[in-house]
Amino acid sequence: MLNETNVMSYLDRVTPQWLAGIFDGEGSISAFLGPTGNISLNVRIAQKNKYMLLLVAFKFPGTFTVHKKDTGNVHSIQWSMRGALPFLNYIKNHVIVKHELVLKAIALAELHKSDYSKNTNQDERLILKEEISNLNSQNRGVH
Repeated sequence: MLNETNVMSYLDRVTPQWLAGIFDGEGSISAFLGPTGNISLNVRIAQKNKYMLLLVAFKFPGTFTVHKKDTGNVHSIQWSMRGALPFLNYIKNHVIVKHELVLKAIALAELHKSDYSKNTNQDERLILKEEISNLNSQNRGVH
């Protein structure tokens, strides 16, 4: 079992196929319009086993958080906008259930620029945001 004493020995097992499987089951992508009109993208994986997510974090650093619940802690790693691109590009050819969602997220992240201007590609960003929302609604019924 993956734990604190053996986590590093599993690092070479973090393949695109393994990560895509984890993401298909435990991952999520959300896009939303912020209060200032900016469109944001968040890519997240949640898991009770923090060591599994630490393996992901070693390869793709992101924001690591712990959510305390009555049933135990849930850990998550999250990437936003262009910061999600390395992870999404790594898994894109291996994701099955969320494949189209990953491709839309890549397209949205690639439109993001550090010198963000609301008018630059805003129509395309809004379309991608809506497509991501629609795909999330469709995927809720898939198990």
